[in-house]
Order: sequence, then C-alpha cells, then structure tokens
Amino acid sequence: MNDTAKQHEQAVCQRIGGNLKPITSADELLGEWEMRFGGPGGSSKVQWHYRFQPDGSVQVSDEQWQWRFNPDGTISLASQEEDDSEAEVMYPYQADDGRIVLANDDVSLIEVLTRVAG
Repeated sequence: MNDTAKQHEQAVCQRIGGNLKPITSADELLGEWEMRFGGPGGSSKVQWHYRFQPDGSVQVSDEQWQWRFNPDGTISLASQEEDDSEAEVMYPYQADDGRIVLANDDVSLIEVLTRVAG
C-alpha cells in the first residue's frame, strides 16, 4: 500500500473509529446492503439500500446504477444517466465487524454498509 492510500485509510479510521482493511475483490461487495452515513456526522437511519450484482449493475433503492471494481482498488458508481467521467469514485474497506465502509477521495463522504441477512 502506498503512502497516499495509507493516509486515506488512516483518515477514514479516524472519522469512523475502529480498524479497516482495504477490499481487494469485487466479490466482497456482492449482495444486499443497508447504507448509513458514517463519521462524526453519521446517522443510524438507513438512507438507502444497495444490491451489488456480478454483472456490474447495482440497485440503489429504486434506481438502477452501474458499478465497477477498478484495478487501483477503488470502485466507481454511476447512475444510468451518468457516463464514466461523472461516476463517483469510492475507496472500499472492510471493518473488523464485517461492515463495508465506502469513502470518497477527500473523506468528506463516508457510507457504512451493513449486509442484509437472508
């Protein structure tokens, strides 16, 4: 892990507390998740649901989006109306408790995903 990636991981850890490890495979994201905002301004309220599919589609509540696991370990999320240049790039991590944490480049947006049982 390069210095920039390590600094990003440390910044996310400081915002949400706990230990994180980078996600290294798209398979770790597959399935259905409840999303809450994380960090000091976070909320316990579920904001929306993600359902990541192996074909690159992701259902975000009632909308169909696209997602991609990038070679640099980030993921790109885009609505059907957006092209790749408008995609939101997020850094995915796994917390010790199994939750997935997605953070943008400057750590101003942190999403905490909890797997839906079933």
